[in-house]
Amino acid sequence: MLVYLVSPALVFLATWIRPAIGWPAALIVAIGLFQLVRSPAMATPRPPLPRKTFWLVLLLALGWTLFGGVGGYFPQNGDYIKHNLVFHDLVHQSWPVNYAPPAGEKTYLCYGLGYYLIPALGGKLLGENLVPLLTLVWTFGGAALFFYWVASLGQAPVKTLLMILFFPAPAFSGGCSKPMAFPA
Repeated sequence: MLVYLVSPALVFLATWIRPAIGWPAALIVAIGLFQLVRSPAMATPRPPLPRKTFWLVLLLALGWTLFGGVGGYFPQNGDYIKHNLVFHDLVHQSWPVNYAPPAGEKTYLCYGLGYYLIPALGGKLLGENLVPLLTLVWTFGGAALFFYWVASLGQAPVKTLLMILFFPAPAFSGGCSKPMAFPA
């Protein structure tokens, strides 16, 4: 899980920051990750899930990813216009991506890039036609890791996972659609 979480930071440091600063910083982060993974504190992994539960976790993660529109294999909501444009610019422009508006100074693509960098790097190296698949694989990997983590939290992994997925607290689901009215 740590490699999944740290790899976008390594790509960012190595490709978006001046090399004199970014490469040493990426090296320090990589060494720190290596030391952390080898440390005794990391020797106690999450408890393994039963085989059927593990496959359920993978199936739910794949379904959640596909039906969410990731990769464009199923319908996407309007927010994907932005996501697809970010991927387009990351694949087709040099990094760090910057824009030169007609009447102003150069501005950089300033966004939460961690999600985009790994699939976009793959698209740069292997061709833009693979970006939808790489995005699907990257997102599925993150969803599967999260679902596994959630399922391993309690004594009833399937119940725990299904409760989190289908009955999320308002804080996790974007809040209430209407303000709550309290009686006077």
